[in-house]
Amino acid sequence: MRRFKRAGNPKSAIRNPKSGAFRIRRGQVVLPENSIVRAIADYCRLVLRAEVYDNRKNGTVSFLEKGKQRFLRFGGGAGWPDLFVFLPGGRTLFIEAKARDGRQTADQHYFQQRAAQLGHWYTVAHSPEEMQAFLDARVREERATHAN
Repeated sequence: MRRFKRAGNPKSAIRNPKSGAFRIRRGQVVLPENSIVRAIADYCRLVLRAEVYDNRKNGTVSFLEKGKQRFLRFGGGAGWPDLFVFLPGGRTLFIEAKARDGRQTADQHYFQQRAAQLGHWYTVAHSPEEMQAFLDARVREERATHAN
């Protein structure tokens, strides 16, 4: 299997997107959505010590239990976010991961509105850093609300 295509110079190398790798566009690294979801899920598990459920497998949620990959089927369907994150302290965060130029569907936007109405956190993240910035802003809002 050929891993790289060269187009004149090393900065224009394109890695095979089917392998879940990256590509370089206009001098910047562009990660596919799959890699972004994995990075965000790892961050949530390792740094935030959260329970993470991955909803990208046709209505089947995958999660780690005792170091093994487990699957749970439920009626997710169109519009459901990529990640369900249960944070310490009882907060629920739904994350829709998108590639840099990705956009939400109408169903995803509806789910976001409904989750917000019910008091859950929802974000569209293009990187783990963007997701962390969202969390930082929410935590600051909550502290300000409780301080009053």
